[in-house]
Amino acid sequence: MSDKTDTPAPDETPTTLPPELASRFVTAATSAVPSQDQVAIVRQNAGAITAAAEQLSQLPDSRYKSLALTSLEEALMWANKAVFQ
Repeated sequence: MSDKTDTPAPDETPTTLPPELASRFVTAATSAVPSQDQVAIVRQNAGAITAAAEQLSQLPDSRYKSLALTSLEEALMWANKAVFQ
């Protein structure tokens, strides 16, 4: 058996993806340092989502509350990703 595999190590970025696909998988480890404006927008995003989460936290525990909180997490992720496009 060979120890070598074709799968990159977790800390390596695959280089065989076409640019339009590779751009979808940019991470903090592979992107440029954010500008102060970008940092400010990310903080504003977090503040807005946190306000909504605080409102939801007052609801009784339920599947719907859990789904709403998960949707807020997703919204924050997409909003922050939009900052760095």
